[in-house]
Amino acid sequence: MPPRAFLLAACVLLLAALSCTPIPALGSSLLLGGGGFVLSRPLLLEGVNVGAVLSALQADVAELRQKNTQLQSELDESKQELAELQRSDAQQDISLTLHAAQLTELHQSVSGNASALAALTVRVSSAEIAVTEHSARLTAAEGNVTAHGIRLAAAEGSLSNQGTRLGIAEAELSDLASRVTTAEASVADQGNRLTSAEGSLADLSVRLTAAEGSLTALTDRVSAAEGLSGVATPLTSTLKELRDLTAGSPLTDAVLAQDTRLIAAEGGLAALDLRLTTAEGVATALAARVTSAEGNLTALNTRVLNAESAAAALTARVATTEGDIGALGTRVSAAENLGGTATALTTAVKGLRDLTATTAPLVSRFLAAEEAISALNGTVAGHGTRLIAAETAATSLTARVTAAEAAAVSLTKRVNTAEGNLTALTGRVASAEAAATALTTRVAAAEGLDGVPTPLTTTVKAMRDLTGSSTLVTTVLGLRDGTGNSTLVTTLTNLRNGTDSGSALIQSLPCYGETNPNDWQVYLSLSPDGLFINVSMAACGFSTPPRHVGASLYGITGNWLTLGSNSIYDLTATSFRIYLMPVYPEKATGGVVTTKAYLPSQAAAWIWKINWMATR
Repeated sequence: MPPRAFLLAACVLLLAALSCTPIPALGSSLLLGGGGFVLSRPLLLEGVNVGAVLSALQADVAELRQKNTQLQSELDESKQELAELQRSDAQQDISLTLHAAQLTELHQSVSGNASALAALTVRVSSAEIAVTEHSARLTAAEGNVTAHGIRLAAAEGSLSNQGTRLGIAEAELSDLASRVTTAEASVADQGNRLTSAEGSLADLSVRLTAAEGSLTALTDRVSAAEGLSGVATPLTSTLKELRDLTAGSPLTDAVLAQDTRLIAAEGGLAALDLRLTTAEGVATALAARVTSAEGNLTALNTRVLNAESAAAALTARVATTEGDIGALGTRVSAAENLGGTATALTTAVKGLRDLTATTAPLVSRFLAAEEAISALNGTVAGHGTRLIAAETAATSLTARVTAAEAAAVSLTKRVNTAEGNLTALTGRVASAEAAATALTTRVAAAEGLDGVPTPLTTTVKAMRDLTGSSTLVTTVLGLRDGTGNSTLVTTLTNLRNGTDSGSALIQSLPCYGETNPNDWQVYLSLSPDGLFINVSMAACGFSTPPRHVGASLYGITGNWLTLGSNSIYDLTATSFRIYLMPVYPEKATGGVVTTKAYLPSQAAAWIWKINWMATR
């Protein structure tokens, strides 16, 4: 209970205790002013048990004090709960706002209680006026002055205690101001951190925009490669040249050109795979960061729910306190109207109203009590000054809390904006991931030559399987089968058949052949007779005798028992001769080789023929 309200209640109780039937001759009266009593004439009581009345009043005062202590205890508990909610630095930006609002509501509730007490004071003052009107009928109450002195001393002690409590409240208010300062600094720090996060988010959005542009360009390039259209690249140019055989070079140059183009195409695909791998890594890192942001938002939501629960509990307690104050107001109303359940106070006042109490003189000692009350009024005035200063500090603190609340609201709006940006960025990331997945599928289909057919895969399959009607396929099939009338097929056919005597390539190639086993003749100058055969090279088209000629004898038997099969005689541009002398080992002579005649018919039967090869 505030000191001023307590002092007013004590004065009212003192007046009620002193009220009794007046002695007209004394002409007593009691004036109220300046928060204390001014005695113009002595007051007397008529045999009323003022001690019992005062005891009852003191019990009511104690009950009021108990209610005030309970309210103070609940306020302290609210402060402790507020302190517990503010222990975590990460929760200060939200919990401070919520509990500051609850504290403001609690201060407003206490202010309402103070207003209610002020109203009660006014009503009690009205009761005092009514008691003053009856004070003229009171006589001295000397026997009870001592009890009033004791109560006054108790009131002084209570006032001193109220001063101590006021000092404690001022210290707590100072501590609360320090904590608000810390909370303001924390809110400022949170704002700085949010600014940094917003900057990072903006930078990430710029980078994602660039990545989306690159992905779009890459998709266009892949589409152009699949359709063999768009800006010419080594891959599309190579495939078109392979498909249309536009190189127009001999076979060797065409094969080398094909190798070069295939190597370029493989390099392009490897670079594409590397770029896709890099894009996948960036997308994975971005997904991890988005997941972390979602976890932080979940934790923030949990903290908000906890703070809301604590605020609801505090609201319930304040509602209970307001109910208690309402009940107290009901009791005071009953006392004012002298109705309801009978109490010592209502009984005593009714005795005063009905002139049923007795009195005794107490003028001198009551004057002393009046002086003590005047001194008490001075002390109360000092406490009032301190209370005004505390109220001023509380007002300043309220303004600071309001500013902190505004900062928190602004911070919440910025967080909401950041969350919206993050949601949009998440959608863009999902789109980029879908596009990258589709592009990966298309590239994988191109690499595996499967999936939806495209000009690229169709052309490569046709070249791989030698199907279709492209110039390359037709030419390769002609080369394989020796069909068609292309220059390359004709040249290869002539090379195979050796029919192009004017070709430099044919002229540079060896000419080879074999003789007929029936062309052997008898050589008569030997004894026994030998064999010879004339070998024709007319088909080779040599204009001069060849520089290198080689020959060997082929047969099914006996050809190893001959001499001269690799000796060239009578060499011209169109022919040469081979002389053959058969030999036979003679065992009777001890292994000396002797000759033995073979007839041409024998050579033909053993299929003896000369295999030869000649080069320029």
